[in-house]
Amino acid sequence: PVAGKQILFSASGANTAARSGTTDGTGHVSCSYAGTNLLGGTDTVTACYDLDNSGTCDSSEETTTATVLWIGEKIIIRPLPISAAEGMPFTGALVATFSDPDTAATASEYSAVIEWGDGSMSSGTISGGSGSFFVTGDHTYVDEGSYTTKVTVTDIDNSDNTASGSAKATVVDVILIPTGITPPGNSSEAYTVTASFIDTNPLATATDFTATIDWGDSTTSTGTVTGSGISYSVTGSHVYTSTTGFIVKVHVADDGGATVDQTTAVQVLGAPCLSKSVFRWHYSANGGFWSAGMSPDCTTGLVGFAPGSIPNSIANPGTTVNVGYDFSLPGNKSTVTVVVGAPHFAAFSLRCASTPTVTPFAVPLTSQAYTVTGNGWTPNANPKSPLTYQASFTVPNVCGGDKVLLTDGAFFVRVSIF
Repeated sequence: PVAGKQILFSASGANTAARSGTTDGTGHVSCSYAGTNLLGGTDTVTACYDLDNSGTCDSSEETTTATVLWIGEKIIIRPLPISAAEGMPFTGALVATFSDPDTAATASEYSAVIEWGDGSMSSGTISGGSGSFFVTGDHTYVDEGSYTTKVTVTDIDNSDNTASGSAKATVVDVILIPTGITPPGNSSEAYTVTASFIDTNPLATATDFTATIDWGDSTTSTGTVTGSGISYSVTGSHVYTSTTGFIVKVHVADDGGATVDQTTAVQVLGAPCLSKSVFRWHYSANGGFWSAGMSPDCTTGLVGFAPGSIPNSIANPGTTVNVGYDFSLPGNKSTVTVVVGAPHFAAFSLRCASTPTVTPFAVPLTSQAYTVTGNGWTPNANPKSPLTYQASFTVPNVCGGDKVLLTDGAFFVRVSIF
């Protein structure tokens, strides 16, 4: 090894550079240079042994070459969050930006794929230039929720030059718009209410909604939702057991959280009772007696005598009280079939002499089909007299052992005669 000799270096190719160095005591020398081509590439490095220290290499001086591979800088992507509404298509949404050190590249030299987070994907549209680019896309989310999007950009000329990034898509539930409610009409059977509404998400289905109907008498039921597109309706039926006015409320909830409420009023009138038959009440708290009057001839349906139709009575707690009603046979018939069904109960208000507090009390009655003849009911309906239905109950102790006033007595029963 020869120390103190000058070695000349030159680089050409993706980068250019010229350097020199002096051998050390072992005859070695090192050289370094910085690449300026951000796109990368290959350099050829030539080393010349400058024996005469002239600063140049001539043909008589020994040379050697080496190859240097430069890795260029890659695409840098910046994904962006998205805001959308369910069922509402959007176009040209900016989902990402990216940069590339190749400032001479055009948008057509790249491809983009967008994964929307709901199981679907599509190609993105790329625009921009001079090293800065934009990715946009079109999509429609079927349902509300939070989704993770992913955007992948690839250099078409160099598939190794690719980048991906993820962001969040927030999809909100669209509002529900009430479009009307039909009040229930007076009926001897069930009262039916219909409410309609619009969901501005055209991709929704009826199964996306639940409906609850508050009938105003401390009872609720599930409404049936039908419809498609953006128009839907809710229907439900109910049997009232008292004659007064009620406020009916229909509540609809989307599975995404949107709700809508509609209300209407219903006046429950005394429904017609039996078909071609006379009907009267029976009550026996103090020895037994009939109500003062009989019902008129009327149609099959829900029978209900308003509060006060059963006379008031005072009884000790624990007393057995019988309640019932009877029929007269219609026309010249000697046998009819009577179906007694729910709702089937007697109702009272219980009062104490020492306090104005009113305690509601109901006596459930059995629902059954009977054959009524001139001699009674078949099967036996605990008859007090022919054609009589009767049931017993025990007066509850609501007054601390004192006597109980049974007042505002009423019956409700659904009766069909054949």
